[in-house]
This record gives sequence, structure tokens and C-alpha cells, in this order.
Amino acid sequence: MTMDANKAVLKYLKVQNRPYSANDICSNMHKEYGKSAIQKALDSLVAEDHVIEKTYGKQKVYAYNQTRESANFDANSSSDIDGDIERINSEVSKLEKEIKESEAKLSMVRASLTTADAERELSKITSEVERLRGELKDIKSNPETVSSAEREKIISTHAKYVKEWRTRKNQCMQMVLTILENLPKNKVSFMQELGMETDEDVNVSISDMKSMG
Repeated sequence: MTMDANKAVLKYLKVQNRPYSANDICSNMHKEYGKSAIQKALDSLVAEDHVIEKTYGKQKVYAYNQTRESANFDANSSSDIDGDIERINSEVSKLEKEIKESEAKLSMVRASLTTADAERELSKITSEVERLRGELKDIKSNPETVSSAEREKIISTHAKYVKEWRTRKNQCMQMVLTILENLPKNKVSFMQELGMETDEDVNVSISDMKSMG
């Protein structure tokens, strides 16, 4: 019981962090311990230097001894805290960098087609260009099968799709280069990470398409 009273009184004075008389402590602790037990606990804590005792006239007051904690805060503790601060700052910098990279990727995704949409669009354009190449080849080998106006229309349509292809490719590459300005990666590894394929990856050349005109 005595040790329990010691711990309870010490905890109370530490938390309150202000001076109290024995009567005040007994009353404020809702008489959990008798006045005699409280007084014995205070005398023991004073003897162990955990609590400071002051006399004012005929009354004694008691307060938690904060100087013990100050004495325990030595140079090693300060060094440990400095190390913790440095480690935390390093982690914060790393997280900020990761956030910046993620925001850059998100901006590109929001500003462009999804991978699935881009693949469908590329397939559509590629198929159309191949169809026009076939028609154009037939026209060049058999110029009499169609009129001059129809031939010019086919060539014009072919040129339109090739131009659209080149424009979209340039826009995509420009977005990639803009994002890479803020990322510590090269273009090849970045595009591989996003699953992007270039014309060269599928053995297609805009120049070859254009030459058909």
C-alpha cells in the first residue's frame, strides 16, 4: 500500500505541476488514501528527492522536483535528438520528392488519353493509313481506274491522317519531356515505366507513310 501511495502521489504532483499541501492532495485524490498514508508518501518522496518540501508559516507544501529531469538531460540525449531530427528531415525530403514525381505523372495522365484509349486510337489510325496506302498503291499502278479528282481526294485524306499522326506524336513527346524536367529519369526508362510504345517499337515510320503521298 505504501509503494502504491508513493507512486500515486508522485504521479499526481507531476501531472498537476504545482504545489499542494498534504490536506489538498488527500482531498483532490478523492481520499483514495488516508491522510496518514499521503503524509508518509510525501516524506518518503522528499527523502528520495522526487518531491520538494517548502514551509510557509505553519503549513508545508509539496511540489514535483523538475530538476531531476533536467539533470538527466545530458549531451548524449541532445545528440540523439539531433540525429532524430536529421533522420526525420531526410525522410520528409524523400517523401516530398516522391510526391512531386507522383503529381507530375498524375498531371500527364489527366492531360492525355488513357493507355487503352491511345492504343485504340493508334490502331484505328494505323489501319486507316494502311488502307489508304493500299488504295494509293493501286492508283499509282493503275492510274486509269479512278478519276484525277478521286485520286487527289485519296492522297489528301492520306496526308491528313499522317499529319494528325505526327501532331499527336509530337504532343505526346512534348508532355513526356516536360514531365522529365522534374524527374531524375531518362526518357526511355520513364516511358517503359508507363507502358508507352513508340512507332519504332512496332516498326512503324511516319516518314514511310508520308512518302506514299
